[in-house]
Amino acid sequence: MKSTTVKLACAMAIATVVAATIGSPAHADLNDCPSGNVCIWVDGPFVGAPTTYGAPNFRNLNAGDLDQVSSWANKTSSTYCLYDNGSSNVLDVLGREESRGAMRPGTNDKADAIGRCG
Repeated sequence: MKSTTVKLACAMAIATVVAATIGSPAHADLNDCPSGNVCIWVDGPFVGAPTTYGAPNFRNLNAGDLDQVSSWANKTSSTYCLYDNGSSNVLDVLGREESRGAMRPGTNDKADAIGRCG
């Protein structure tokens, strides 16, 4: 009986640790993108921590974001474009203080650069 009680207590402790580890989903919050920045999320819409890019004229995305963009936000005073194949193909455009929680059809996980446009 004592052995069964110990085994049951151990099983319950393990279950509690597992539930605490995986029980809560990643939060989604557009407010994680600071003002004055363009931000990229690889999980949409706005799930997890974004990569912040400041307000660049043009730059390639970081390796972890290449062809992974699922949502993005423009919290600057300029218009920004997401590009595929460098600057040869505009995937999406956001005006100042705009955001996109889900990429438009055919554009998800394709962006490799970001820059001011328009």
